[in-house]
Amino acid sequence: MGLVMRVKFTLQSDKNITLKTGYSYQIQSFIYDLLKKTPLKNFHDIGFKYDINNFKLFTFSNVLERGVFDKEKKEFKFRNKVSFIVSSPYDKLLEEVAKSIFNKELMFIGENNLYLSSAEIIKINQIEKNRVRISTVTPIEIHKTFQDLDGEEKTYYFNPIESEFSDRVNENIRKKWMAFNNSDSCPYSISILPVKKEFLKEKIQSFKGIVVKGWQGHFWLDGDPELIYFSLECGLGGRNSAGFGMIDIVEENKEIQ
Repeated sequence: MGLVMRVKFTLQSDKNITLKTGYSYQIQSFIYDLLKKTPLKNFHDIGFKYDINNFKLFTFSNVLERGVFDKEKKEFKFRNKVSFIVSSPYDKLLEEVAKSIFNKELMFIGENNLYLSSAEIIKINQIEKNRVRISTVTPIEIHKTFQDLDGEEKTYYFNPIESEFSDRVNENIRKKWMAFNNSDSCPYSISILPVKKEFLKEKIQSFKGIVVKGWQGHFWLDGDPELIYFSLECGLGGRNSAGFGMIDIVEENKEIQ
């Protein structure tokens, strides 16, 4: 177990940058576009498979800069610079994304013309404890789909105060680990509990026109350091490659709710 690798990309424009509500889809598309002329050009379709699941095993943050939201136009307005973080246990993916960005003079996210300002490698030290306190960089979502009495497909999003939330997060990360390691079993497990229930925040976001409900806050993550570490790399819960489930370790000497 080495160091968690993430890359922070900062992109600049000659004018202000505008992103529509639900812009995580535009960032996802940007990442896949960067892979189109690399050895990972088919990664969107292939990913890492386990059973019927196809995991992409990367996640990314929202734009780190504070934007101004235009309610009428339903878009965020930023100054001429935006940055975001991409995280993955798959070093090759981060390498190819970085190389592709460095080789492009001009890039597009939505209708914005952008060029690279900087790329910074972020390292997170080894995890040796069986309990860590984490904060959500982007909301954690975990759900199930089912058919109602009329045969219509419905989606149920679990709340962190439900025991099944932790069970399903654990099941999900174990499947990702097996997919990444090409294994039929995972010797590790984790559990996740809110630090304080009253500080949980439900976040409702749109992704490709789908309403997704996730949760932000601080959580205790208990389990094997190997799987905690892996969770930091690829994200917790579902829809990581849509920008959900990125987490950070909270510093022990830092008083944060």
